[in-house]
Amino acid sequence: MDAGLPPRVGPYETVALLAEGGMARVVVARRGGLGGFERRVALKLMLPELASDERYVTMFLDEARMASRVQHPNVVAVLDVGRDEASGILFMAMDLILGATLSELRRRHAVGLPMHAALEIVAQAADGLDAAHCATATDGTPLALVHRDVCPQNLLIGFDGFVRVSDFGIARAEQRRTRTETGKFKGKLGYCSPEHVLAQPLDHRADIFALGIVAFELLTGVKLFASSTPSETLQRILHGDIPRLTALRPDLPGEAARAIDEALARDVSARPGRAAEIAARIRGACARAGLDAPGEALRSLVREAASEHAIRLAGMDARRVPSSPPPPAEDDDLKTSVERPSRDTVVDFSAGRDPREGG
Repeated sequence: MDAGLPPRVGPYETVALLAEGGMARVVVARRGGLGGFERRVALKLMLPELASDERYVTMFLDEARMASRVQHPNVVAVLDVGRDEASGILFMAMDLILGATLSELRRRHAVGLPMHAALEIVAQAADGLDAAHCATATDGTPLALVHRDVCPQNLLIGFDGFVRVSDFGIARAEQRRTRTETGKFKGKLGYCSPEHVLAQPLDHRADIFALGIVAFELLTGVKLFASSTPSETLQRILHGDIPRLTALRPDLPGEAARAIDEALARDVSARPGRAAEIAARIRGACARAGLDAPGEALRSLVREAASEHAIRLAGMDARRVPSSPPPPAEDDDLKTSVERPSRDTVVDFSAGRDPREGG
């Protein structure tokens, strides 16, 4: 166990530190049960010095409450929230997704990903965002949730090949109890919509624009807006040229390229109405183009990009694709014994990404 971590928080035993920021740190933790049962989770812990600050407590609970309302295979699930009786530390337990972030994948494959794998990543991210945008409160009232921080660091790809949207710490929602203070910008500037940087009212289509940026960069290897200074990035977002995707990637299926081009419209009303529409158009275009499902190719890319830390946590040599089936289990009641990584939050270990504040 890492020095400085409490050995237990609530019912969870801490294992290793993943990341630490100004509001919280994220650790790998496990919870035991009867008969040797064990479940590993990503445990987000509020820093002890903030536990008496009501505003930070409210932000932390806001994130947990909103994220728990989004139930979808392409969104990191929130499993539990509580306060440790001994230390008073607030904690949030989330699925532990072992694999790589999209930013790690891009660093490992700088020359570009296979086209269909890249398009499938975008489609799965779009499905996850759509689930968040459509989430409701317990009484059925729409949350009108806007993530506000869609970027490669917050798109997690497990060893299983599933993409998950993570980190709702700065999400905006109608029922959120804390609000961003006037003049304070939330999000990564290079992945923001024009209305976001101008502090105009936002809806889910701001996330669609951000996903368009992610898709453009993933497919072309070219930074769309980010530059050496924030002011130059801002000017590019508001006034810079946005090339048609097919100008840089003429091999892309036309309808998939058009869906991403429309997501990047500065006019909010010209963007697709839902993120799920982008996913459907991409997959339809790939099917018509005869592109095979990229499942194993995507899983292989993740194994190659994953950090040694993630591989150790998975308890496997994630870089090696087994060439033969596993041996039979000793238990006669079982035909085979397959060691699988848990589909249980991937953190960008190599980048040391901080957990985000709410606001």
